[in-house]
Amino acid sequence: MNDERSSGIVVGDDFDVRLEIETPERVQITHDLAGIGSRFAAGTVDLLLIAFAFTLLLVIVLVAAPKLLTFVEPSALMLAIAGGFSALLALYYIGFELVMSGQTPGKRMLRLRVVATNGGPASAVAIVLRNLLRVADALPIVVAHVLGGVVVFVTSRSQRLGD
Repeated sequence: MNDERSSGIVVGDDFDVRLEIETPERVQITHDLAGIGSRFAAGTVDLLLIAFAFTLLLVIVLVAAPKLLTFVEPSALMLAIAGGFSALLALYYIGFELVMSGQTPGKRMLRLRVVATNGGPASAVAIVLRNLLRVADALPIVVAHVLGGVVVFVTSRSQRLGD
């Protein structure tokens, strides 16, 4: 089967980046691609919501800590808190993107959406894999998201590793 679809990146005025896809039926589909600024703003909203949720969970744990410490070691409690934070991060991004058609609350606020490379909806497997790669984006750990930010700048579609 001969697939004659073509796609290209078009950079317009003011650094607007668009993905143009031509279907086999010669229909032109254009998508505006999210840049580093809108991604950063959406990420900041999501980070604030995650910080709020984690703070609530931490307060609950600290209120219960005196009773918990009679059953578990302090180091085990700290490990459980770290594990809970990691689970919260994973569940936040994967859960929202699966349930809200590729959007987290921050992405929805800025009208962004995770899509497949052909412009269609991202599959569940793609959403899970892209979020597992958030760990690589955050390297080096000392300065969060350095590698992910650099990759966004050097790719023509402003994609991070997970994209």
